[in-house]
Amino acid sequence: MVKLPSQQADFRKQINLECTRRSRNVGSTIFGLAFSTNVNITRSGYLVGCSSDGMLLIWDLDHHSLSASSHGSSHSKRRRTDDILSKKPVFKLQVCKGALYDVDFIPQSDGTDCVIVTCGDNGIFVYKNFLPLIQNGEVKINPQPISNLYPYPDMYASKLRSEINRISFDASLGHLFAAGGDGRGYVWDIGASKLVGNLGDENLMSGMNVVKAVGPNSEVSCNNCVLTGGDGMNPLCIWSGKDHKLIQSVPIGNTSDPDYSSKPKSSSWVSCIDSDPAGRWVVVGGGKQATTEKGFVQLFNLQSRSITSYKETRASIHDIAFHSYSDKVISIGNQSIVSFWDPMDLSVGQTGRGLLSSPSSYCIGINPINDMMAIGNVSSSIDWFTEHLTRTNTLTR
Repeated sequence: MVKLPSQQADFRKQINLECTRRSRNVGSTIFGLAFSTNVNITRSGYLVGCSSDGMLLIWDLDHHSLSASSHGSSHSKRRRTDDILSKKPVFKLQVCKGALYDVDFIPQSDGTDCVIVTCGDNGIFVYKNFLPLIQNGEVKINPQPISNLYPYPDMYASKLRSEINRISFDASLGHLFAAGGDGRGYVWDIGASKLVGNLGDENLMSGMNVVKAVGPNSEVSCNNCVLTGGDGMNPLCIWSGKDHKLIQSVPIGNTSDPDYSSKPKSSSWVSCIDSDPAGRWVVVGGGKQATTEKGFVQLFNLQSRSITSYKETRASIHDIAFHSYSDKVISIGNQSIVSFWDPMDLSVGQTGRGLLSSPSSYCIGINPINDMMAIGNVSSSIDWFTEHLTRTNTLTR
């Protein structure tokens, strides 16, 4: 029997309420994921995640077994992966009462330890010497951050609110770049726990969603570039990481279209940025203002600063990344699929896709050791993919 429009609206409303109730009961959203990058710190790698309820979660991953699993039978490969993913987090920490949006490992020069940096509604939290806390899967003490960094020294005294949405570390400069909800980027010297500069004195953005530091590269004219994305009239900008000056604002859209200049420009927002390992190519993703049903992906060359391809998508894009092993660009967003793209031409559309366990996903983490991939979703689930981009398991906390 065909439902009347009013009945159909009531039915959908009921389903939406039920989905919301289940989501709240199951858990929070995983907003950030990162893999340890220094293979000398331990025989095992680590996956760290941060969530919307202010939790920091760490899983112990045996990267030697994962690497070895690429050889041998498919049954052996699947069994070893399942064994690793069956482990519960070895580290859980309530960092703050607000949400956490991003997390990263910063390896130390002597290879003995990693600094963990996470950010969110309550600023930036820096943790050091976490490895001694994890012995035989047990946390010995409740760690405290060595520093808690805020955009303004009197942030809470003056009741100013500026959440930190994303962070990116430039090892050559020793600086941590952060994207602030007030539309500015902030630059900290992690060693000194000192704010040394900011991006966006011109107030080009109404809100900054993402920042990406691209280290020195002889083939790129702007060494130590920093890219920022957000909302406003200039949603994508390139900055100098050394003197923090604006280099260029990059347009969003198909600029190769002969009618581009005469077409009305819909206001876009940028949510994610990534660069290839060589620092030559940059992919960007985001959405359209006032809707979550449309989005885009865009590719441009950092040396020429020219847009080479652009493609509109059915849903907004939440995260995007280069995947070296498969030579693909990976994107996720406000839908239950992960999309694979040709890294040289996004305009041809998706070259493949895979199903996810959640209706919406927010972050991509790629293991630098073996190119395995983790995708963070709503309801605190993490989908796990092999280096061949085959989904093998779903990890929950």
